[in-house]
Amino acid sequence: MDQKFAGHTLFQSVPFGNKMLASRLVMAQMTRMFSPNGVPGENVAQYYRKRAENRIGLIITEGTAINHPAAVMSPDIPRFYGVDALNGWANVVNEVHQAGGKIIPQLWHVRAARKAGSEPNIDSPPVSPSGYTLRDVRNEKIYALTKEEVTEMIDTYAEAASNARHIGFDGIELHGAHRYLID
Repeated sequence: MDQKFAGHTLFQSVPFGNKMLASRLVMAQMTRMFSPNGVPGENVAQYYRKRAENRIGLIITEGTAINHPAAVMSPDIPRFYGVDALNGWANVVNEVHQAGGKIIPQLWHVRAARKAGSEPNIDSPPVSPSGYTLRDVRNEKIYALTKEEVTEMIDTYAEAASNARHIGFDGIELHGAHRYLID
């Protein structure tokens, strides 16, 4: 780092819950789709580690799919369920922590905003609590979740948050905008 910026406020430690971030810099999530079959590999771990090594105080992962068949629009978006994917994320967390960084996953379900059948390799229809979406979907059917399915969806988010804690993530982010399910 250029020494003229070394003492700048952006590079000072700041509290984050009961932890400290190395700086006030936060890396926002960016969908990368570099996780074949939803499993983050060593390349993903090294990608995030490099950011921690360069004093990013908090890293927010790319969006990760909760355990629901309509949660993503590509099979290369990382999952946040299943032993293989969770082991991949455990490696990511380990690499980031070894580099002195903090990391949280972004948990999401994007298919409320997507046009039915428009995504490759995804057979599940878009879903919403009402059967409606805020987006023009050319009169295609959006599957309306039942009350029981809404409760199951909440439980799925809770399971993902529990998995994040178990793996060692430093918190979570729930994506609740851009016409995704929670929005």
